[in-house]
Amino acid sequence: MASKAGRIVHSWNKTPVRRRMKCMAIALHDEGLRGSALYAEFAKMLPPWRKFFDGPISDDAPGQRADKARRIKTEAPEKHRLLGPLWKGAVRDVKARKVWSYKELKLAFPDKKAAPAKASKRARRAA
Repeated sequence: MASKAGRIVHSWNKTPVRRRMKCMAIALHDEGLRGSALYAEFAKMLPPWRKFFDGPISDDAPGQRADKARRIKTEAPEKHRLLGPLWKGAVRDVKARKVWSYKELKLAFPDKKAAPAKASKRARRAA
């Protein structure tokens, strides 16, 4: 979705993987990291993070989401209905500095609303 200013607005609550990444950014923010320091740690732990968004996304986005969650009460993961179930695990992963691959994230936090993958031609012929 594009805003009037021409930038692309991404929802961090759209998929389970995005919500988990948002929780991890907030946990880093809670450790006192800000700006480029927060982004550096976030990118180390979640190298494929950009692949989960439909278009280009700024390096500043994780820090901005984390800051917003601490300024606006309804965005706080402890009380948010979508973030709450993911919060404790995200804090644990941040403390351990767990590194996630693209495949691990997709398997651990499947998007139940996503369309199922099409079977390959070989699999269709075998059926």
